[in-house]
Amino acid sequence: VDQLADDYEGRLKVGKLDADANPDVVIQYGVMGIPTLILFNKGEIVNRVTGYKPRERLIDELGLAGQIA
Repeated sequence: VDQLADDYEGRLKVGKLDADANPDVVIQYGVMGIPTLILFNKGEIVNRVTGYKPRERLIDELGLAGQIA
C-alpha cells in the first residue's frame, strides 16, 4: 500500500485505519476482512479489495493499470 501511495502520488490519496481502534468505521463500510482496500472517487466507493494481494494484482483489481506515469 505504501508503494502504491508513492507510485500514484498526486493522483491517489492513501489512508490507513486501525480497524480495532475504529469499529464504527469498520461497520459503516462493511469491512468483513483485513486488509480491505476501498477506492473512492468523489466520495463514492468505486471498488473494494479484501485480503492480501501482491502489488500487481492490487493494481489490476483496483482498476489502476496503465495509470502510473
